[in-house]
Amino acid sequence: MPFTHFVLLNRAIDSGLYFATDPGLEVFLMPCIFFAACVVYLRAARERWFTVGFWGFLGLLWITPLLLCMVLAAAGEEEAFEAIFHVGSISPPFAFFEISARAHDLGIGPDEESLRAAAITGIIIACAIALFLSITQYRLRKSWDLREEKLSKESSE
Repeated sequence: MPFTHFVLLNRAIDSGLYFATDPGLEVFLMPCIFFAACVVYLRAARERWFTVGFWGFLGLLWITPLLLCMVLAAAGEEEAFEAIFHVGSISPPFAFFEISARAHDLGIGPDEESLRAAAITGIIIACAIALFLSITQYRLRKSWDLREEKLSKESSE
């Protein structure tokens, strides 16, 4: 294992947010689930919508929550940490940051549980979006296949 993996593993253990005991494969479980969900919903979104719709979807899902977090941070200052974490967890770049960040490095010790809850919320949202888009894409393909089969039977008769 390269040195960087040991450093990242030690940071995850030291954070105390996710791994209270000696970690095994579960150290990489949350980021892997989140990454897999993002890959699945990106592919499903790309198949469902073409260029404009796909980039609009990404803009809406990835950039808008970050912009809203900036507004909340400017308006609420330190009282809005929990809202910022939960709104930001919708955006995958921000959620990856939440998963890997250590609360005491960020200087938000009292809001440590909010950071963990927001990271889990982000994973749940990403999995729900992936599941929804995958199911709708599957149903759409199934209806196309049935329609094609029906047309081929009609044309052969």
